Amino acid sequence: MKLISVGLFLYFVLIKFGTALECFSCAEDKCLNPDLWQKITNCGKTASGNHIGACLKEVYINADKKEITQRRCVIADKDASGKPTFACTNGQNKECKVCLEDLCNTANKIPAIASFLIVGVTIVNALI
Repeated sequence: MKLISVGLFLYFVLIKFGTALECFSCAEDKCLNPDLWQKITNCGKTASGNHIGACLKEVYINADKKEITQRRCVIADKDASGKPTFACTNGQNKECKVCLEDLCNTANKIPAIASFLIVGVTIVNALI
C-alpha cells in the first residue's frame, strides 16, 4: 500500500507537474456541451521571453447581441510578477480569464494545488 502511495506521489510531482499545459478548446455553441470540448496539449510550447502559454475562457456579446463563449490556448504576456495577461478584443467583453493550470478554462475546476494536497494527505495517512 505504501509503495502505491509513493508511486502516486512521484507521478504527480515528476510527471504531471512536469508536462506542458493542457487547455480546453471550443467555440460558440460547442462550448455549451463539455462533451464537445477538445483538449489542446503543449499550450505555449512556442512562448518565450515575456510571453507564456495560458488557457483562456472568454465570454462576450457579438454584433448580433448574442452571448458567445470561447475556450482556447493563448500566448499571453507576463506582467511584472510573472502572471499572465491577455487582452480580449471580441465584441462587448463580459469575461476574459487566463489561467495556468491544466484544463483550468472550464466552469468547474479544482486547482492543481488542491489535487496535489489531496494526494499528499493520502500519502501521509498511508504512512502513519
